[in-house]
Amino acid sequence: MDLNGDSSTDDYFVTAARIFDYCGVDSTATLRIDALMERLAPFIKTNRSEYSYLKSLLDPEQSNPEVTVSGLAIALNKYSESHKIKVDLEESFNLMNEHAPHDSDSGISTDGFQLLEELQFELKEKTHIAQQLRNQLDFTDRQHEEALAAITAERDSLRAHLNMMREENMTLTHVRRDYEDACDRLCCSERALEEVKRELDMSRKRARVLTEQVTALESEKLTLQELLSKSKDECHRINEMYASRQSVLLEENETLRTEHADVSARLQDQEEVMQQVIKEKIILEMELKDLLNKSNQTHMRPDRSIDVSYTDEQMLTALDSLNADSQFAQDNQILDEELFMNALKEDQGRPTNMSLFDEIRLSFCNISRHNITDLNCSRNIDKSCVQVDTLLVMASTQTDDVDKYEPCMCSETGKMKIVPSALDIATQTDSVQAETLSYVDNNNVDTCTDCSKCLECVKLRENATKLESDIQHSNFTIAEMQSEIDRYEENVVILQNIVDEESDGNRKLKALIDNLKLNFELIYSKYSDRSGKFDTICCETCSAQVQTESGNL
Repeated sequence: MDLNGDSSTDDYFVTAARIFDYCGVDSTATLRIDALMERLAPFIKTNRSEYSYLKSLLDPEQSNPEVTVSGLAIALNKYSESHKIKVDLEESFNLMNEHAPHDSDSGISTDGFQLLEELQFELKEKTHIAQQLRNQLDFTDRQHEEALAAITAERDSLRAHLNMMREENMTLTHVRRDYEDACDRLCCSERALEEVKRELDMSRKRARVLTEQVTALESEKLTLQELLSKSKDECHRINEMYASRQSVLLEENETLRTEHADVSARLQDQEEVMQQVIKEKIILEMELKDLLNKSNQTHMRPDRSIDVSYTDEQMLTALDSLNADSQFAQDNQILDEELFMNALKEDQGRPTNMSLFDEIRLSFCNISRHNITDLNCSRNIDKSCVQVDTLLVMASTQTDDVDKYEPCMCSETGKMKIVPSALDIATQTDSVQAETLSYVDNNNVDTCTDCSKCLECVKLRENATKLESDIQHSNFTIAEMQSEIDRYEENVVILQNIVDEESDGNRKLKALIDNLKLNFELIYSKYSDRSGKFDTICCETCSAQVQTESGNL
């Protein structure tokens, strides 16, 4: 397009604005000179000098400054004016001068001058036609510029609409992002709801199992309580039985103590008598030895010589040679000295020998002393009664069974001490009573009043204690299970509340999503309508540009 002629400054301003738009810069912004000339260099249909001249007008100091639309319009005006002046000078060389040059000056002949005039006339006509064409072209340029201004305004409006659509598109992008976030939250809420439901089912199952366990424990508790009541009744019965047994044993103990006191007194008397007999025997032995020393028989012993070196078997044989009635009295009492002497005198199986009597009496005295020592082993011990045991043995035949009774173990302050039994023998067909007694000091006699260490009592008490501990453990377990059930119920209620809250939130999110969908559809419909309008305007603009380019051609 030729911008020379009579166009005003507004035309140059519009041209400068179009150049800025072509360079992709807004009309209110600035543009560097080098960038501008690089974009315009392929489209400038001039020579190198004109390109340099236009660049010198834009950048006289060659500092690559920034130029605005108004500065570019001023530079284009200067360039157009200088171009018009140059054309006018070229045309005025021949056209503005109507006088022909002289032959002497030009060296052209008359025919040549006529030919030159014809050529000048044709040149004038062509110049006039060119002026008309230039005027038409200026008019067409003005029309095109007006159309271009209208198209530019339409383009600006379309750009404004496009910016609005972009903003709406960005808004829709945010809305879509919010919609996707809401969908993600909804999916997460649904998954959490499923997990909560599964946990709720598991909690219910566990609560059901715990309820069954509590029921089983309650039934076991009832069973244990019944067993405990039965055990208590059995313990009371056994305690009553042992109490009656203890009373009987206490009575027997008192009887045995009285008998023991009598026997102890008689044994003391018998011991005194035996001491006197021993003294007499020693005196007689001394006299016998004196007589033996005085005798003249040194090589042979008489038939009834005295031998004091009897063994235990010989002494027992001598005792067995006595009559059964002379061994012990019928009332189970130990024989005194007179009875023993009479029994020896009445014996017809062997002549009475005083030395032998002394030896037998000494042996018997030793045996009696041994028994007395055993029976009085606890004489000097000031202790309490520790054991009472009564054992009855029926000796009618040698094959009878023996029933042994467990002793009632009693203890107060003393240590347990068992004394060997004293056996009173009558005949083989009589009943023999063997008693194992615990003898104490006669001045300190305590009664047995406690049977807390009987084995059966201990076992029953241990069973009762174990049952009580089991019941306490069961009660503790039941309390723990009840607390667990209460806690599970609280968790179930909390989970139900959470599920209800999540359901309300899900309903709100669904309503919000529906509203967003409606807004999205409305915006999309508006966007489609505006896109159609924009396509129509673009088609019209393209057709106008094509018409302008065809007019320029």
